[in-house]
Amino acid sequence: MQKVKLNELQICKEYKEGDSTLILGKKYKISYQTVNRIILRNNCKLRNHKEKTLNAIKQGRSSNSELQRKIVKERWQKEKNPRWSGGKYTTKVGYVRTYDDEGIYRQEHRIVSEKIIGRKLKRTETIHHINENKSDNRPKNLYYFSNDNLHKRHHGLKNKPKLKSNLEKVIKL
Repeated sequence: MQKVKLNELQICKEYKEGDSTLILGKKYKISYQTVNRIILRNNCKLRNHKEKTLNAIKQGRSSNSELQRKIVKERWQKEKNPRWSGGKYTTKVGYVRTYDDEGIYRQEHRIVSEKIIGRKLKRTETIHHINENKSDNRPKNLYYFSNDNLHKRHHGLKNKPKLKSNLEKVIKL
């Protein structure tokens, strides 16, 4: 019985020195709730949320709220999320956006074009859908314009020429 009292006093001392209830619980193989009860039983004051956060930052750990956000984010990412649709969705104007390798959503026709060309597209380069269907991202339906002015000029023509995909002919710069 006295050994338990010594442990309780040691736990209170370590808590006052800055260890958290979670760390003490892991150290002594008890739950953090039990550590809380030991602290209260020995007339030690529990820290409030602000004190806990400041203490964690002072000891070089991220605050509990940052840690919780990180855990929740990892828990619900991609396939783990019940609302995950495979990383694709269609915008209001009809473009298909895809979750990229870099972890961002990008327009699918640009990703398809980049794979064929073998390099990233510049911001000024434009990809045109030949059949005007923005969700049809087959390589033979995509036409490359080196800048947006050429693309706008094409749309301004009354008698538009028949376009064929030119992605294979684009020079890899």
